[in-house]
Amino acid sequence: MGAYSFVNQAALDDVEGWLSREAQVFTEHVLIEQRRRKWVTGGLELGVYKGAYLSLIAHHYLPEDVPVVGIDALLERQGKKLSSEFRQLAQLHIHNAVKRVTGQDRQVVLVGEYTKDVDVNFLNELAPGGYSFISVDAGHDAEDLLFDTPLAIRSLSDFGVIAFDDVFNAVTPGVAEGFFIWMYENKGADLACFATCGGKLFACRRVVHQYWLDFSHGIAMRAADEFPVLAASTAHNKRLDDIGWSPTLLGNRIVPLLGA
Repeated sequence: MGAYSFVNQAALDDVEGWLSREAQVFTEHVLIEQRRRKWVTGGLELGVYKGAYLSLIAHHYLPEDVPVVGIDALLERQGKKLSSEFRQLAQLHIHNAVKRVTGQDRQVVLVGEYTKDVDVNFLNELAPGGYSFISVDAGHDAEDLLFDTPLAIRSLSDFGVIAFDDVFNAVTPGVAEGFFIWMYENKGADLACFATCGGKLFACRRVVHQYWLDFSHGIAMRAADEFPVLAASTAHNKRLDDIGWSPTLLGNRIVPLLGA
């Protein structure tokens, strides 16, 4: 098992994408906590783009000798896939980004398909115990989330975490539409949200909700002293504690983690 070192920031910053520093810092602490608890079974990202978030997951998971899988349609534009030649170049670009960030030669598994076309049995064979960290960041229309949400839940390990991107992003309203329609129609299935941070909504299985809620609250309480990028989280959550109120989402308490 590799050391619990934080990511090479300069290398990660060189990867094109929209990963906020707030989401990066919180995600790293989640991934490190999973490694510390020996809960790591595999990483999965739905929607890779250039590979920034996948590289972050790979940095912490590849040393554990578990699969790290990225799924992306590799589009030229909406509805049109890249030609074969350029698809290969796009995949090579992602592999190179992961290598630069992780500093190792072990490769992630890339699947160049729409998420709806992926062979679920193939995913299950790679990680029979489910995936302990899943990023949902593929299509941004309601119908995409109506498919990707249950796919992620079915693929999640018992102690795993799902990071849903852009649920509360005002410029991608279809994400919230699809996510909440599916969650309401299925009564949340076995999913419980526990934190929001840097444009991402974090969720887990109901049975471990209290664990991840307490973990997130601990990060919030230490942020002003230890994690400057999340510094505003401390004062905000202290105020919530003082008045004895916690925000909830879909019936579950949730910790808001805020930028400086």
